[in-house]
Amino acid sequence: GKVHVVKLFQAGAMAVGMCGDGGNDCGALRVAHAGVALSEAEASMVSPFSAKTKSVQSVHDLLREGRASLATSFACFKFLVMYGILFAILKLCCFYYGVIMAYMCYIMIDIIAVVWLSYSITVSQPKKKLYTKLPPSSLLGVTNLLSVLGMAGLAIFTISVSFWIAESADGYVAFPSRDSDQAKWWTLGDAAETTVIFAVTNSMFVTSAVVFSLGGTFRQAVYHNLVLMVSWFLLLGITMYVLLSDSNAFTRLFHMASEDFNAPGTESVNWQAYQKRGGTPSTGALMSFETRLQIFLVILSSCTLLMVWEKFFVQGTLREMLRISKTEKLKLAVKP
Repeated sequence: GKVHVVKLFQAGAMAVGMCGDGGNDCGALRVAHAGVALSEAEASMVSPFSAKTKSVQSVHDLLREGRASLATSFACFKFLVMYGILFAILKLCCFYYGVIMAYMCYIMIDIIAVVWLSYSITVSQPKKKLYTKLPPSSLLGVTNLLSVLGMAGLAIFTISVSFWIAESADGYVAFPSRDSDQAKWWTLGDAAETTVIFAVTNSMFVTSAVVFSLGGTFRQAVYHNLVLMVSWFLLLGITMYVLLSDSNAFTRLFHMASEDFNAPGTESVNWQAYQKRGGTPSTGALMSFETRLQIFLVILSSCTLLMVWEKFFVQGTLREMLRISKTEKLKLAVKP
């Protein structure tokens, strides 16, 4: 009976749902891909889902929640992929310049941002309206690839431009890695390069959580997720504060370049060695406020471009252009 009907649909490569409220529905509820029991009797014992309202409206709610959950799972996946990509960029830049960020920078990224934003993404709510459009079903689908690769490319471009601004500024002095003891890693953060690396990678990483949760067909707009929005403003605000603020006790935790590490009589062992070798001391902060402001504007522009790319290209025009409908696939298959 009902079990046979469900299996016939499944044989046609269809995803089958079943709802029922009696003992005679148990077999079909168990065999179906998604079963919704409309009672608390026998059916609820074999069905993955049970409805409290005893109404088929629960099927509508289940589809909304299920599609939103899948979209959120993909968002979390892309968020952690971006974490790996940005961290690879971070480490390559550190190796190239012979620097290591201060421990507080790693705490901010690896513990605070990763843990808290991973949770904040999951708070996103489903759309109240159910659309016929299906969510992506592949981790390597067009949507996910466009989203991650576009963001990775923009991150590389942003950090390259930021380094160019920093190195082109008057008074720029490269970190004296040749005078440093690489075994004493905690002394390798007194550099303008680490300021650029931390400010760019952390800002892009924090913003990626918002970008991957913008909303769309299956989830409500990101501004409905107050936990994520507050977290984003707070973490991005801290990053911008330590970048733009004058030297103080808080910025020293991050070893920001607003500090005069290369000043005469400096306490930094690497810059002491640089000056003993004949290097010229700096007359002010390692990186001027004007330079840090330019880097801030580049970061802000890049964060805006990330949202534009995700909203209007990944979820919009570009994705639709690259999608091929089933009808078009059949036409291509039978084309002589």
